[in-house]
Amino acid sequence: MRKWLFLVVLLICPLFQSVDALWLVSYQTGERYQYVGGDRYYDEMRGQYVYIPIVQFEGNQALAANGVLYEVEMTPEEQIAMMKAMAGMR
Repeated sequence: MRKWLFLVVLLICPLFQSVDALWLVSYQTGERYQYVGGDRYYDEMRGQYVYIPIVQFEGNQALAANGVLYEVEMTPEEQIAMMKAMAGMR
């Protein structure tokens, strides 16, 4: 259920005008990646786009296909949109 919820959030992220929309933060390196769409993220340290296929979501954590664990950061607007999306799914 949480995976589907997060996928809904990923689908609605492009609707937000905020540049601080959705971020993945690596627990191992502290690197931050901003969600752009699909499985693409923007690596702010290197200034390039990267492909991060997420295979599992658990609360505010995301596990990538390569085994890297990320913390998921969302803006208050995204959290509200996520709650509204959940209410509509019931």
